[in-house]
Amino acid sequence: MTRMVVAALAVALPYPALACSLCGGPGTGATMRQDALQAKIVVVGTLKNARLDSNSPGGNGLTDFKIETILKGEAALKGISQITIPRYLPSDEKSPKFLLRCDVINGKLDPYAGVPVKDEKVVGYLKQVMALDENDRGKMLRFFFEHLDSAVPEIAADAYNEFAKAGDAEVGEFARQVQPDRLRAMLKNPALPPERMRLAAFLLGGCGGAKDADLLLSLLKTDSEQTRGALGGLLAGYIVLKPKDGWKLAGDIVADRKREFLDRYAVLSTLRFFHGWKPNDNGEVIRFVLKLAVADGSLADVAIEDLRRWGWWELTDAVLGSFKLKSHDVPMVRRAIARYAVSCPQDKAKQFIAELKQRDPELVKDALESLELDK
Repeated sequence: MTRMVVAALAVALPYPALACSLCGGPGTGATMRQDALQAKIVVVGTLKNARLDSNSPGGNGLTDFKIETILKGEAALKGISQITIPRYLPSDEKSPKFLLRCDVINGKLDPYAGVPVKDEKVVGYLKQVMALDENDRGKMLRFFFEHLDSAVPEIAADAYNEFAKAGDAEVGEFARQVQPDRLRAMLKNPALPPERMRLAAFLLGGCGGAKDADLLLSLLKTDSEQTRGALGGLLAGYIVLKPKDGWKLAGDIVADRKREFLDRYAVLSTLRFFHGWKPNDNGEVIRFVLKLAVADGSLADVAIEDLRRWGWWELTDAVLGSFKLKSHDVPMVRRAIARYAVSCPQDKAKQFIAELKQRDPELVKDALESLELDK
């Protein structure tokens, strides 16, 4: 992913209240639990008699679905053993089972989504997921933690996505409740996806000890695709265990212009996480690292946008002063500075905007319009 694409996404995407900054948050799709909650009917069965039919709804074809297990909507399926899906869906010998979700419209079944089931364990997992108490978030995260290292890829990915949709504070507090042994084993697995390493690394920071700090530091120093992709979480876990050393390392990475852009950008996700978890405890050090980012033309727009969203105006001098820097003379950075200045309640920001209106009225207009669209 290029620097321009990353920066554009960072500014354009909304930041929901519940989204783990270390995991990916807005980028993850719906989980099995969320899909099941939205559906009126959830069933597992087999596909049969797929046939092309131009007269079918949608003109694609028809497929018979034989119901074997009803996970939700038993009352609506009373006396029904088979559903006709208005799609041509030939069965897959490698994935003979199919998970189907349906709505009920005007008393009629409306099959609207389905996926092949490659492993029967997915069905058992989904049964357990659907039985969870939605109001007991701690128990839910405990359940999904137990499946983070599942040998079934679909289950492990779904469990991770549940953490990705949890809030920073929620994940931060949960880290104290887990045992470190399982996390250590996960982190030593060379096949562990980077996103899951990010989460496991932070969780280990919350429940581990001095030797775990050494493990996280050694991974931070390892130059591999896996560890580079996990840098934000590795750094977060290390900061929890060794705050002074960890925050210094965060600043050093951001200030090192020779490092890859994505490495330095990953540190900003760490800052967002600590802001979402404990902003009052970490405000000073977060601002210290953000000030370094504001001074860097390749990171400035993202850092400035975070400051604006959080209503942190302590770095107003640094933000407004960066407008004159040659490295910051690019549209996305100038726009971020203008958005910040328009939002800032300080007199110096109002004076900055008044002067900017004389020199570049279109930039001020764009800033105001984009902020209105963000509401």
